[in-house]
Amino acid sequence: MDAKKTFKILNIILPIFIMVILSVSFVNAYQFLCLQKGEVIRFSQCNPAMHDYYCNSDVYCSYCVYVGSRGYLCPTNMNKCNDQGGSCTSQNAGNSTMDMTPPTLLTCSPANGTISSEKRQYVKCSADESANWFYKDLSKSSGSWKKLCRSTSSCLKKMSFKEGLNNLGIRAVDANGNSAETSVSFTIDSKDPKISKTYPKKSSKSVINGDFSIEFKEDNPKSLVLYYGTKNMAVDLNTCYSKSRTTKICNLHVDVSEFNGQTTSYWFELIDIADTKAVSKPISLRVVSG
Repeated sequence: MDAKKTFKILNIILPIFIMVILSVSFVNAYQFLCLQKGEVIRFSQCNPAMHDYYCNSDVYCSYCVYVGSRGYLCPTNMNKCNDQGGSCTSQNAGNSTMDMTPPTLLTCSPANGTISSEKRQYVKCSADESANWFYKDLSKSSGSWKKLCRSTSSCLKKMSFKEGLNNLGIRAVDANGNSAETSVSFTIDSKDPKISKTYPKKSSKSVINGDFSIEFKEDNPKSLVLYYGTKNMAVDLNTCYSKSRTTKICNLHVDVSEFNGQTTSYWFELIDIADTKAVSKPISLRVVSG
């Protein structure tokens, strides 16, 4: 047989062979989905223009489906499943081989209630099956879901978050469109506390008479302590007032009579909610107690 005849035969046979293979593969991709009352197929995952189908029958509901290019269930003509000889009965309703169970979320961090001094945080979540992961800023009413990780049971991504309280929604969607959600709330305090001024000032005319004052910049102070001589006293932060949006002032009076006539030092220690510390420069002055 010469080359020309062989080439003509291949041109005839090869397309037929390919069509047969594709036909078999495509037919095998169709499957009956047998549902019990109350179960749902989320065809909207296949195409947002489609409606989700809920089984309202007291017996069973049957659908012919295939897995679309996006990995979600898509509907097709029931005859394509009938041609394969499959069927649904009341006995196998609810026993479809299609996955109808949402992922089980195992862990997710940052954990609720955590506080960090770093704006960039790792978002780490895991589930009992592979899924596409999405996140949403829950503090924004119009916020949309954004892609976090693709096709994995363990999602890890480093992200930057805003200063203050963050409310993050997490969603995992498996290959059949089943989804599970959770949310985490955590606080970012990346700004170090700063002590601007203390009183009394260091000068030849200044003395320690028990009146102290501090001016500082910190949005989230956790504790403020005055150290003087061999003693210390916690300052009630509720007694402080705001000089401006970012600056606070605290005034206090303590009994320094036991140090009367002596030269002693004082300083303040300020700690924020992220446990970042600021300490004022120690100032040594003579104590004059009235």
